[in-house]
Amino acid sequence: MTLLAPKRLNCKVLSYNNGGLAFPSAPITVIADAEAVSTPDATDVTIPLAWADAQHQWVKLGDDVGRILFRCRRAATSAITTSPVIKVFGAYTDTDPDPVTNAFPNDNTIPFDRLDGINSAAGLTLTCVAATDLRDGTYSYSNWLTYTHPISGIKGDRFGARWIFPMVTTPANIAGTGVIIEMLAIPKLYPTS
Repeated sequence: MTLLAPKRLNCKVLSYNNGGLAFPSAPITVIADAEAVSTPDATDVTIPLAWADAQHQWVKLGDDVGRILFRCRRAATSAITTSPVIKVFGAYTDTDPDPVTNAFPNDNTIPFDRLDGINSAAGLTLTCVAATDLRDGTYSYSNWLTYTHPISGIKGDRFGARWIFPMVTTPANIAGTGVIIEMLAIPKLYPTS
């Protein structure tokens, strides 16, 4: 089976060739700097379709992506004060977001939902631990983390959403530059018979 590379139009598209048991995609950057993000206020968190800034972007998933995971990547020797927290939203449309603002119309034409918890839930903390996180010569990596979908009870379930939007609600405070949020798409497991 051949893994298709993510495609960039005004979004990232994650997909796999059809059939068989697939393997995870390569991680993609979904937030380039989780320290420099514009932090959404309480109203922004309730209208994710209209939220846009230079750091946040909607990510389009291919049909055979079943689950998603997130992690934090940062400078290998960085001191950690605050790990980033994200809330994960899904949009159910084949329409692309606006190519300039990267936002969807907030006019009741695009169905959406919060995937990582009920509306009042705190969000997914991408916990960074300097002493135990894996590292290479350049970066340290938090564990791959995911949420349990509040309806299906399945970890990392996209719940049929075509678009995924991880929104940083608590920015990272980590020494060094470039605290990156990465996403990994896991394929659906197809039955063999």
